[in-house]
Amino acid sequence: MKRTIIYSAFLIPFFLFLTFLFLLYSLPKAVVLDSLLSRFGLSLLAQRVEERTFAVLFEGVSLYRGGERLAQMEKLSLSITPLGISLSGRCGGGSLALRLRWRRELELHLKRATCISGFRSLEGKIRLSEGSVWGRLKAKGVELRGLNLDSADLDFEGESFKGRLLYGGMELRGGGRLRLNLKNPDRTYVDASFKGSLGTVHLRGRLSSISVQMR
Repeated sequence: MKRTIIYSAFLIPFFLFLTFLFLLYSLPKAVVLDSLLSRFGLSLLAQRVEERTFAVLFEGVSLYRGGERLAQMEKLSLSITPLGISLSGRCGGGSLALRLRWRRELELHLKRATCISGFRSLEGKIRLSEGSVWGRLKAKGVELRGLNLDSADLDFEGESFKGRLLYGGMELRGGGRLRLNLKNPDRTYVDASFKGSLGTVHLRGRLSSISVQMR
């Protein structure tokens, strides 16, 4: 009886693993990526696509939301593992890597990434789940809707963040709160204040229509 239980405890995970490998081998990975991106209202165009056993490679990649281009990469690869989906890309001498856990948690690694619209370059490591962000992000040449910064260096701790901004040549320090909308990032709400020698900059509203006031 004990021997049967031991065999069952070994064989069930083994057969589940084999089933996963079979599905992974037979599943069109490009379709998986398209389904994943569509959840966030995104679409991807590539000049070349190459399907491999456990991965798919793209070259000449452009990422869009509606009619707006969000990113442009020289190369992008997608791989699927028992832990989730991994994306890694190269652009302009920099790189980015994104890991999507099956529990709907994102990890983003950026190294001198110059391919994301609205930023001259991005660097850092952050972890995102619905409503919260953890990690550190450095940005240069920020040009988002209503927000123009020379640079930003921010530390995220769940629903709060703090750091330093360079705005019009003036250094400001402070922080605030944010409510991350992972499914629709444009609806992420920010409420923060940064103080400098000439006054205080207030950032408030959704990312899609954020207001910037200086007092």
